[in-house]
Amino acid sequence: MPTQPGYKHSDQTRANMRAAHLNKPRPYMLKADAKSRTIHTWLHKWHPLAGTCEQCGKQGRTEFAYQHHPAPYTRNRADYREMCRSCHLRFDRPNGLPAEARARMAASKRGSRHSEETKRKMSLTRTGMKHPPRSEAALANIRAAAQRREAHKRLMS
Repeated sequence: MPTQPGYKHSDQTRANMRAAHLNKPRPYMLKADAKSRTIHTWLHKWHPLAGTCEQCGKQGRTEFAYQHHPAPYTRNRADYREMCRSCHLRFDRPNGLPAEARARMAASKRGSRHSEETKRKMSLTRTGMKHPPRSEAALANIRAAAQRREAHKRLMS
């Protein structure tokens, strides 16, 4: 409700309005035929991820994996497991990608060529070099930094 010009809501009133707004579910999230992205947004809002994979126990980035494919998505938290990306992919595709998907991917890559620069970089990594050869200016900078470090160590000791 808009206020009259020159009048402001009290801090308590603004806090009450904010709380009422935050706890009100959005109409698009209540639809029975909501899209999977909408339901995942709802899950993230009301059931935050813990960051531990329920499959392998790995800590880090996780995501919700729906347990009842191809049934329609639900808002029931028990229908989802928190999994790392690799466990989620293994769960969704126990036999890997279907043969037609692999064939499409191979066909899309066929005929593509690496640039000369990319070929050079790949060659360097294959020969065990971590970096391409450095210029004389870069080597001089590295030597100067090492000398400054040594001088600083002598000063501090």
